[in-house]
Amino acid sequence: MSAVIGAALLLAGCGERVYEPVDFVVDTGWTPPVVTPAETVVPADADGDGFSELLDCDDSDPDVFPGQVETPYDGIDNDCISLTPDDDLDGDGYGIAEDCNDTSADAFPGGVEVRSDGVDNDCDPSTCFGGGFSDVPVQFALPDYELGTFFRSAYSEVTCESTKPTWSVIDIDGDGLGDMVQTFHGCEHPDGVGETAWRVHRNLGTGFDTNSSLWALPEGYGAGTFYVSAGAEADCDDAQVAWELVDIDGDDLLDVVITSTGCGAATIGLDEWWVHRNTGSGFDAIGASWHVPTGYATGTFDALSETDGDCGHPAWTLFDIDADGLSDVVLTSEDCGAETGLGVDAWHVHRNTGTGFDDGVITFGLPPDYPLGTFDRTFEAEGDCDLGRPSWQLLDLDLDGLSDVVLTTDGCGDSVDLGVTHWWVHRNTGTGFDASTSLWALPEGYSPATFDTVGEDDPNCVGPRPTWTLLDIDGEGRPDVVATSEGCPNEDVYGVEAWMVYPNTGTRFEASPVEWSVPQQDFGPGTFELHHQGDGDCDDGIPAWTLWDIDGDDLTDVVVTSLECSDEEVVGISQWTVYPGLCDQ
Repeated sequence: MSAVIGAALLLAGCGERVYEPVDFVVDTGWTPPVVTPAETVVPADADGDGFSELLDCDDSDPDVFPGQVETPYDGIDNDCISLTPDDDLDGDGYGIAEDCNDTSADAFPGGVEVRSDGVDNDCDPSTCFGGGFSDVPVQFALPDYELGTFFRSAYSEVTCESTKPTWSVIDIDGDGLGDMVQTFHGCEHPDGVGETAWRVHRNLGTGFDTNSSLWALPEGYGAGTFYVSAGAEADCDDAQVAWELVDIDGDDLLDVVITSTGCGAATIGLDEWWVHRNTGSGFDAIGASWHVPTGYATGTFDALSETDGDCGHPAWTLFDIDADGLSDVVLTSEDCGAETGLGVDAWHVHRNTGTGFDDGVITFGLPPDYPLGTFDRTFEAEGDCDLGRPSWQLLDLDLDGLSDVVLTTDGCGDSVDLGVTHWWVHRNTGTGFDASTSLWALPEGYSPATFDTVGEDDPNCVGPRPTWTLLDIDGEGRPDVVATSEGCPNEDVYGVEAWMVYPNTGTRFEASPVEWSVPQQDFGPGTFELHHQGDGDCDDGIPAWTLWDIDGDDLTDVVVTSLECSDEEVVGISQWTVYPGLCDQ
């Protein structure tokens, strides 16, 4: 190829220089290539969804493309955005296979249940809070007996009338449901009931089983020993022994524990008890020896407790003081006038080994700096202003399984906080009670004397001072303050439409109440002013009823056992009427 690479210079007149281009042709030997227009390449859209393979994250699926609506739980990235969740939509760390509510981050397995938020926070319906009683009754079937047989309370007394069997409701088989146990059925003893066996109608959760089973009784004892389930005192002349039903070995089954023959026997009640263990279908025919502590006066252990000890014969009771599931012998005083030792600065504990009680004593420290005699009882004591003794009770307020010393008043009513704004708690450490106290806040808005004892059955509208009790009404396991009435005339809500419940948080009682609905039926006024109504009053339209988790769902129910207005009334004859506890999520 030739190229112009130069120019000529011409001279003009008057000294001017004029440049004029002149071509110089040079051959370089280079030839440029021939260029043709490129072909246009169109990206493929194999699935025909309008998005090419360059944009489509799955060009084999027409339902997958940018902008598509994500379909949860199909395992496909529908919108081609990897950050859009296909599972665990609420981001709580649990996918749909485990999460009971994948639209709420407040609901997942192991979550903490929150009262009245409308959410099953822990994905366990059984752990909901109670929220009142249903207004819709449920019928709870009773055993089918001959006409005239009544079941109009939660127990009955011994009588020879065949239409009035002696019975009580106890969990005889350890399944957590109270069974109907007939301990006596007329003086003819059909099927040996009362003599060789009890008749058991198991609780099915919806009623008592019409079919019954015979529950074998211990052998070798006098007639009448086992006519009732509440135990008996010894009677040597009739060969009746002292006994009680208690789970002595910690297997959740009630055993027959013989504590005395009443005949001055050398061993029973002195260095051993006899235990007829519950097998789940009856009691062992022959009792096994259960060692009791030695070194104490004769008669110390001829019953399951002794509240009025004296010197050499200590006061004691049977309860699980260290939360190991076994009831221990706890000695609280011996009234010998000592200023130190038992009942003053410590209780003495003989631990339950599962086969007997240790002879060795463990010292269980008591709160210091209280007057002599303050803790010479086991479960409670009334205050004494003259002696400076406070009122107190043993209560497991915080649900750690250990009963704490809870002071409710100073005994004089002079404190501005104890029994008014707070209780004082000496916590149980498992080896003693803390010397220091922690404060347990009380409900607000009541008169100063309202909470100086545990429970009140004498309301006073002035103040106010309500009728209240301490019970686990919401199924959490901790006792709540349940106020049932203020005793005010013409109350529209309190004790009529609802109770006021102050939930136990584990560190205090709530300051403000939760309204707890009570059944709204054609019951007479005053039906629900107390937390029970044992006998009822037909003239006033008040039924006999009790509080009881009859169906085993951990929620307290109202169980109406009798209307007592007619022998033809089915309630108390063929059925009880239950107003179930409601689940408040």
